[in-house]
Amino acid sequence: MLMKGDRWMPRWQGAIVVGASSGIGEAIARELAANGTPVALLGRRIERINDICRDINARSGTEIASPFQADVRDWRMTGGLFASITERIPTVDLLVYAAGVMPAREPERQTPGDVDAIETNLTGAVAWINEAVMQFTKRGRGTVVGISSVAGDRGRRGNPVYNATKAALSVYLESLRARLSATGVNVVTVKPGFVRTAIIGTRAVFPPAASAQSAARDTLRAAERGARVAYVPWWWHPIVLLMRLVPAPIMERLPI
Repeated sequence: MLMKGDRWMPRWQGAIVVGASSGIGEAIARELAANGTPVALLGRRIERINDICRDINARSGTEIASPFQADVRDWRMTGGLFASITERIPTVDLLVYAAGVMPAREPERQTPGDVDAIETNLTGAVAWINEAVMQFTKRGRGTVVGISSVAGDRGRRGNPVYNATKAALSVYLESLRARLSATGVNVVTVKPGFVRTAIIGTRAVFPPAASAQSAARDTLRAAERGARVAYVPWWWHPIVLLMRLVPAPIMERLPI
């Protein structure tokens, strides 16, 4: 996207946002549509996706947003659904994978939520990003954005499986970026810190949570400039660097 005054001018001809029913994904879809990019919104909750698309289209005065139901845990449907989306939006050159869940923790017990997190945060991401990469490499251009997390930069006691899925997603995106470095396809890893979404609700956190809207704008700016890795907000990067220096015995005792 190109800046013109306080507005962004559309750079992408079409976008898919996976996980657009709330949070950062919804905010990214709204930002793209507001700036002229046709966008497909995907999510499990089709009623919510339909409501968001109706609101976006009413605000824009055009059918710029298209709703699609997708359960990312069912990776076998990815190719067919991607083809259906491109029938509606012929030139898709941006994919944002924003789907993610954080399981409630039950100490000393493996829960179904752990499996859901693995399938949603990692398996689904690989399926959708692989499909996008196949399409983008055919035409020699495109941008893939994976929403990872600062939680994947260091193992912590709070949510081991969530942390692990985000760490795996970050490494997958890094590997993919190396593989595609000469193809014209950009791979962007976005690592948000606390964002005021359903995952953290209204509870107080420190450092303070960013809004979903500001996280969405930071994400799209990172994608526009072709960043490899972007921390959202930016000041999470030095915080994470400091966290990496904390010795393991101390880290194990921190209530995070």
